Amino acid sequence: MESKLEKYTPLIRTALQRAKDNDVYAIVRMQDIMYRGINIFDGKTKAKSESITRGMGISVFTKDGASGFSSTNILNAKNIIVAVDMATNLAKISSKYKNVEQNKEIFYAEPLVERVMQETNYNITSYSSDHIEDVIQKINIQTQKLDDRLRVNTLYHALEEEWRIARSDSTDVIFNMPNSRIFSRITLKENGRISEAYFSVQGEDYGVIIDDKSRELYSKKAAYTINILSKLLYAGSMKRGHYKHLLSHGFAGLKAHEAAGHLFETDYLKTSIMGIKGKLRKGKKVAPSNLSFIDEPIAGIYGNQFISANGIQRKRIEFIKNGVINDGLADVFSAKETNTNINGCGRAQTYNCLPICRMSATTMVDNDPYPFEKEFEDTTIDDIYEFLVKHDELKPGETVAYPVIDMGGQMNSIADTYILNCAGIYILENPKKITLHKQAISRGKPMATLATRIKGIGRVVVHESGLCEKGEQKVPISYGGNMFFIIDKTKGVTFGGEK
Repeated sequence: MESKLEKYTPLIRTALQRAKDNDVYAIVRMQDIMYRGINIFDGKTKAKSESITRGMGISVFTKDGASGFSSTNILNAKNIIVAVDMATNLAKISSKYKNVEQNKEIFYAEPLVERVMQETNYNITSYSSDHIEDVIQKINIQTQKLDDRLRVNTLYHALEEEWRIARSDSTDVIFNMPNSRIFSRITLKENGRISEAYFSVQGEDYGVIIDDKSRELYSKKAAYTINILSKLLYAGSMKRGHYKHLLSHGFAGLKAHEAAGHLFETDYLKTSIMGIKGKLRKGKKVAPSNLSFIDEPIAGIYGNQFISANGIQRKRIEFIKNGVINDGLADVFSAKETNTNINGCGRAQTYNCLPICRMSATTMVDNDPYPFEKEFEDTTIDDIYEFLVKHDELKPGETVAYPVIDMGGQMNSIADTYILNCAGIYILENPKKITLHKQAISRGKPMATLATRIKGIGRVVVHESGLCEKGEQKVPISYGGNMFFIIDKTKGVTFGGEK
């Protein structure tokens, strides 16, 4: 696949030479994004947009590690020189203040020359925007026809995003991040009652809305969501309390992201329970020995990024390995001071943002799960009940809570608390009684959550996706895990709304 940014080599050389003339070290970041977005509500187009964004961001560092940053979207030699000079002035001014953080780690980074251009089946101009609009409109209408009580809002976007990172040490890398996602928010109304949820299908190109496999997955997710929403219309609230619980791969991945992953991002370690005095607590056992938590780049997955925005190769990170703290999500600037490896986790939303440590695709994995053959979308609540009873995970007199339809989450590392939102929660009781309760949340303390018995069920699935917001930057991410996890009751996790 041909790079769009190869032709800007003369401008990159201009920036690096100007930095050398100014006696500073530079990281030059170029970004090119082609975007198409469509928003359909109840069969009608609400919005349709196309855009191209292109620009250069420049970080410079003085010899004592003071830094400055500037950016421009006017790509000519004159403006590039002005941007480098502005960044240099900021760095030299900041170096005069004692309380300004200085960091020299980039000077010791290994140079990297790499081209990682992921091939896709379709490019963003394979079809006209009118054709794509027509496809999304038909998907929206077909979804609405599944139930005459529905209102459906369907959003689709496709991005061809490419980065080029060059540094004063001769590093020169180019990589692309093709992303595509269809997202539907469904509202079901009847007799003044409302239930609402959303779901998505992610990928890297138009295949998400065109290929048979992706269309089938969308249809199954739509049918599953509508079935749950129909039941939730007349569902009651569940009693707040501590429950043995079952998590789907989506909720497990969301928990891995919110309740664990953020605590391992090295810019949080000064306040994170996974750190002590700003350093990662390597070797501390925090989870069952059968569990590992992983963040890694995965080709074809939404939000995949093989190289950091600082020009560092992104690695597969087992931040919890066999239950033990193993590594952190760090890039070149934070690794040494936090006792972690340089893992290439620096990500930036756009060229005019400074990179910060972020996740990419995060999973919670049981190394020895129960076997389970069915696909998630083909699994009924009765299948789940029978499986739990068969494996003695739902004993007579016992109750299991099973949240359905992931609705996002948040982590407060200072308060040491995470929240996971869902559309509803099943309560499974033995002897057989299955009831669905309306929208509720799960609150938890990460250490208490991880310390209890957790057993995986089935193969690893990474289907779920979203946007993670941190430092006022939003980046695409994916998450998942084994098909299900059964987790023992703990006082560290609370379900339900009513007391």
